[in-house]
Amino acid sequence: PGLLTATSTLSVVVGPAHHLQQETAPVGGSAGQPLSVQPSVSVRDLGGNVVPTTVPVVASLGSGAPIFGTISVSVVNGLVTFDLIINEPSSVHVLVFSAKGLLPTISSVFAVSA
Repeated sequence: PGLLTATSTLSVVVGPAHHLQQETAPVGGSAGQPLSVQPSVSVRDLGGNVVPTTVPVVASLGSGAPIFGTISVSVVNGLVTFDLIINEPSSVHVLVFSAKGLLPTISSVFAVSA
């Protein structure tokens, strides 16, 4: 008796865009300067797969304070990276990421010093 070899192909079908997910958490820095680590967000379907869409994603501060830099970015291959500057010092900033028709996501807490 010899060994049998079998092969098969698996195709992953991505569903429609459902929600945003934080990929890279923001790391603060000094007020008026770009964040030390810029946040990135992906678009996901209900199964958690990245969805290659071009929807614009908007970043805002949870406190409602102004935010500067590139606050609205179109997704490329399911991922978007921001270039943000925050002028308001705080030890408890959070970013809210939203896109039309998708569930938003909130960043982890980070600090911006004076």
